[in-house]
Amino acid sequence: MKVLIEKIDVSSKTNKQFSQKSIKKKALIKCNACIENKLVSQQIKKQCKQYKSIYESIDQLIKMCKTIANLLLFSTIKQAEKDLYCLNI
Repeated sequence: MKVLIEKIDVSSKTNKQFSQKSIKKKALIKCNACIENKLVSQQIKKQCKQYKSIYESIDQLIKMCKTIANLLLFSTIKQAEKDLYCLNI
């Protein structure tokens, strides 16, 4: 099962009204969807690369990606760092 990423155009007038809190909430929902679907690491790499470009300035991104790594039961975070692009920021 794939999770669709809803891209946010941060330059549009409509999306400028989104507060950082609402964007963080949206990112968290997307990450939770990844976790629930237990995506394989290659798919997570792609997802996280998109999160990084969309939510580049949001510090919660790294925490969420580490949560994904933990919940997917990687043997160690160190191994997850090798597998997941998003932890190599």
